[in-house]
Amino acid sequence: MTLKNKEFRDTVRAAIKAHDRFSDFGSFKLWEKRVDSSDLPAISLGVPRWGLDPNHSLDTSERVATLVVAVKRCGGDELEDLGEEDAKALEDIVLGALDDEAHEVTPQEASYQEDVGGQQAVSTLSMMFAIKYWPSTS
Repeated sequence: MTLKNKEFRDTVRAAIKAHDRFSDFGSFKLWEKRVDSSDLPAISLGVPRWGLDPNHSLDTSERVATLVVAVKRCGGDELEDLGEEDAKALEDIVLGALDDEAHEVTPQEASYQEDVGGQQAVSTLSMMFAIKYWPSTS
């Protein structure tokens, strides 16, 4: 049985880059603690958790992966508004890219924060999605 984490990241990354709102965004590694503001706006994706559900059948088992999408922006007073608009667009993009007969996608959580300690405020929007799927054991 193989994990589909890379497939999830690649599919969602391509869908985000194809969207007009995010087409000119850069990227950063989700696990990086510091991102240079000159590289913003930027998006990152990762799958920090996945598991195996104990509900097994003869040839499949249910798995759930957690996909995280993070958006960093740099700017002024409108950052929180942009974050809310980004969240709505990203929810639509992720659901459109992955929610089909082979996957069940559920938005789990979104969080927003701003760091105003530098010369410009930097915002971070983080969204988590649960992706349920049924891989074949063959």
